[in-house]
Order: sequence, then structure tokens, then C-alpha cells
Amino acid sequence: LTSSSPAHRLQPLLEPKRVAILGASPRENTLGNNVVANLVRFGFSGGLYPIHPTATEVAGQRAYANIASLPEVPDCVVLALSADKVLQALEEAASHGVRAAVVFASGFAELGEEGRALQTSLQALCERTGLVICGPNCLGLVNIAQRTTLYSSSVPESVWPGGLAVVSHSGSGCIAISTLARFGLSHLVSAGNAAVLDMPEYLHYLAQAPETRAVALFMETMRDPAAFAHAMQAMHRAGKPVVALKVGKSKRGAAASAAHTGALAGSADAHAAFFEAHGVISVNDLDEMTESLALMLHLR
Repeated sequence: LTSSSPAHRLQPLLEPKRVAILGASPRENTLGNNVVANLVRFGFSGGLYPIHPTATEVAGQRAYANIASLPEVPDCVVLALSADKVLQALEEAASHGVRAAVVFASGFAELGEEGRALQTSLQALCERTGLVICGPNCLGLVNIAQRTTLYSSSVPESVWPGGLAVVSHSGSGCIAISTLARFGLSHLVSAGNAAVLDMPEYLHYLAQAPETRAVALFMETMRDPAAFAHAMQAMHRAGKPVVALKVGKSKRGAAASAAHTGALAGSADAHAAFFEAHGVISVNDLDEMTESLALMLHLR
């Protein structure tokens, strides 16, 4: 991969060797504690750095007061912080050479005008610094093969490595597939509001990921059809099918999508025509998604 390729940009996020968790707490069942515990439980072998202003230990791992006190620069920071603290934390991370971040916090474009302004500022910061971000308003991501769980929810014990990657605007899509215990997984990506990275960027990465053989998309909106079409060309060249469930087709569903990620769901007919034109296998519900993926993964 060349350093300018779309897939390479995501390596610090999806294949980090060193991870710092801002907002890591010694208290169990908090977001920051869950992330550290997930990484330990799943056997992450890289540098693991919980950050807390006063605690000396989080989930059995030595804690540090701030990014400046770390023994090495992390590739990725996980922000278990409230929305009002996110921009300052990202500025500091970028100033130390961090290249990627996962932002769990809600309170961005899904919350109206003030939240949209905050999300616009987040996008401007990333454009200026080159940071790539999963989120905000997401569960995070998991790279199963690399044992990297930058994920705020519990990862089911039944998860095993395999060929299916899931990219979902809503966390529920990741939860639905990962708890089926029916497919071996390569990646789970809860993209949330997808303020900086959306499905096209993740598809470019997955097209070259050797462990991924098929991709499931749970899509609330398509912000850049040209970029998505280009990403589908990369998937077709790699011989990897994409199965998509467009959520929010009804008026009620569209309203739910807007409330969840601030996304405008768009016309169901337009999405169906676009999927057909670009070789995306479109399904109508989770059952269809599941059986289609079973066919894609087990038959030519």
C-alpha cells in the first residue's frame, strides 16, 4: 500500500500498534474501563495506555496522567469523554503526532443546530491535522484478527475470526450480527455519525484486507454517491461481495435515522436503483441479510 492510498489512511485506526484511552476510569462498567478491559480480554499485544489524571491503574493496566507522559506516541486514541471535551482532546492528541481516534460521545449532528456546529468544527480540525476518526456517536470498532477492540460495548465471547466485515451507521447493526454467533468476523465498525470516515473509506480498506471476504452494510444514508461507487469498484476488483440493508425506508424510520445520527435517509427507490447499478446486494431485513451473507461466504 502506498502512503497516499485510501486504505493506508485507516491503518492507524484499524491496525494500531499503540493505543491510548482518554477518560479511562478505574470504575468498572464505565466506557473507558470497558475499552481497556476488552483490549486485555481479547489479547491486544500492542502498547496499551489508559489515561486518567490521578489513577495509577485501570483494569489491571498502569495508567498515565496525560498523553505527554506516555513512553511512546500512540497511533490511535480512544475518547471516552463527553462531547464538550472532545475537540480539545483531539487538538492535544494531534499535536503529539497521533494519527487516528475513536470518538464515542453523542451530542453532535444528531442533536440539532448546536450539535451540527460542533460536528463541523470536528471535521475542520481533522481536515487541518489529518486525523482520521471513527464516530462520533458510535460504539467504536473491532479488528478481530488483530485482537484490537476499540469498542465501548461488550464484545461477545462467542466471536471468532472469519471472513465477514460489518460496517454500520448504528451500533445495533454490529450488535445484531456479532451476537448471532453464525459468522466468523474480520471487522466490526460502528461508524455512528461518520463525520470524517464513512462507508466508502471503510470499503476501500476492507477491499485490501486479506482476511475479509464479504461485507455487510447497515446504512442510514449515503452522503457521497461518487465515493461509494468508486469504493464498490475496489470491492469488485477484490472479488468481495457487499450486502446492504438500507434502514429508515419508511417516514418513521427516516425520522429515527435523523434522530440517531443526524442523517437524512433519502429515497428508498433511489438507493435501490443505485445499489443495482453498482453491484450492491440489497436486502430488506436482518433475516434476508443473514441468509444472503451465508450464501456469499460459503458459495461462489
